[in-house]
Parts: sequence; C-alpha cells; structure tokens
Amino acid sequence: MALTARALPIVLPVNFALLDGDIVWRSAQGTKLNDASAGFVVAFEVDHYELDRRQGWNVMVQGLAHVVTDDEELDRAMELKLEPWALDGKADRYVCLVPNIVTGMRVSPV
Repeated sequence: MALTARALPIVLPVNFALLDGDIVWRSAQGTKLNDASAGFVVAFEVDHYELDRRQGWNVMVQGLAHVVTDDEELDRAMELKLEPWALDGKADRYVCLVPNIVTGMRVSPV
C-alpha cells in the first residue's frame, strides 16, 4: 500500500484480504494506522507476472482508508484469519480501504 508520510510518498508491504469488495489488512499503531484513522487517501497495488509465459497483470486501487472500529465489521474482518505482514504480534488492528478508483492492465507478448 502507498501513502504520504511527512509530505513524501511511502510504499509499505501488507498481507490483505477482501471483505465485500473492500481491501483489509492488519496493522500496529504507526504510520499506516495513523493515516488510515485520519481518513487519508491511500493507494494499493497487487500484481502477478509469469516470467516463462511473459504475461501478467496489475490492479491499483485508490480510496479512503479507515481503522475498523464497528463491532460487526470487526467481527467479519477477524473471520478472514488474515496474517499480518510482520509476525511480531503487534498488528492488532484492522484497516479497511474502500475503493474509489480502480485501474489495471494486462501484460502479454505481442
């Protein structure tokens, strides 16, 4: 996921899952969580490329992120059994990105 920190762009890895079309990841208190709780616009990209077939795809999503605090939404997020990127036990909060702009492309040999 990508966001702005101290007026500079930053890209951070996350493990993610989908919940009703929204992108969810786990986070500890810090930059990602602070930006999400402030309702900032963030970007998220996922891609796949098969070197032997010389083809692949990518999808980029932009939208507002928020820390999941609603009890029902939190219960549903917890059911995803989502592992945090850093397995240090501190990523105890869930962040949700609601897509606003979705773009992508396929790459294949001509």
